[in-house]
Amino acid sequence: FDEKKVTLLAAMQGEASFFTLKELETLGKSKGVIPQAVKDVVESLVADDEVQSDKVGSQLLFWALPSQRTATLQNKRQKLEAETKHLQAELQKLQAELTQLSSQPAPTEEEAATLRAQAAMERKKCEQLRSEIQ
Repeated sequence: FDEKKVTLLAAMQGEASFFTLKELETLGKSKGVIPQAVKDVVESLVADDEVQSDKVGSQLLFWALPSQRTATLQNKRQKLEAETKHLQAELQKLQAELTQLSSQPAPTEEEAATLRAQAAMERKKCEQLRSEIQ
C-alpha cells in the first residue's frame, strides 16, 4: 500500500497539475496502480496531508505540487521545534522541583505514622459516604 502511495504521489508531483478521481485512476493505471485501489490511496494521501483536495462545482479536484511538500515539511519542523522547546522547559521545571524536594529532609517516623493515620481516617470517611449513597 505504501508503494502505491509513493508511486501515485510521485506521479502527481511530476505532472504538477490538478486531477479528478477519474484522471487519477488513469494516471495510476499508467504507473502500475490498479484503478480500484486509487481511491483508497488518494484518500490516505489526503489524510496524511500529502495531497490537497477541494470541491469545485460538482467535481472533487486533487493536487500535489512539489513546493507543497517542502512547505509541509517546514511546518512540521517548526511544530516539532516548538514542542521540543516546550518539553525542555518542562524538564527544567521538573528538575528544579526535584532538586528542591530532595533538599528537604525526609519525614520522621512520627510524621509518617501521623500521615498514615490521617490517610486511614480519610479512607474510612470515604467508605462511609459511599455506603450512605448506596
